Amino acid sequence: MVFGNSHITLNKVRLFNNSWDGLVLWDNSKAYVTASTITFSKFGASVYHNANLTIHYSSITNNTGFGIRSDSTIPVNATHNWWGDPSGPYHPTLNPTGKGDRVSDSVLFNPWLTSPPEQSSLDSRSLKNVNALNSSILTFHHSRKFVCIVCD
Repeated sequence: MVFGNSHITLNKVRLFNNSWDGLVLWDNSKAYVTASTITFSKFGASVYHNANLTIHYSSITNNTGFGIRSDSTIPVNATHNWWGDPSGPYHPTLNPTGKGDRVSDSVLFNPWLTSPPEQSSLDSRSLKNVNALNSSILTFHHSRKFVCIVCD
């Protein structure tokens, strides 16, 4: 969970098997996600109350509710992602033939990747129960040997 003016950067991480959300953003928080996997949760990512999510070149698949759902006034920038099917994510009006994970309104998903991104990040590290509160800045980057966590 990322709250109140906090910023998080995730690169080559895997968020998976969460009973509810893989990633949650609230109250003016920001997240930038690249080359990551968000899978096997009820909601891959949920965005609320002026939070801002940018996610690119990632796999968002096998989430049972939504791949990304947003109630934020700021549209989620989720272009150039793999949604689990070449037809892209399912949206009832913007992509009704999409067979990938579902997206809500206020999610920008076009263009999408028609195959999974080239990722050596399948050797990525998994994160669970990470919280950023009250103007925290967190950076997670996976290299082949370590996960770097920087808190300012």
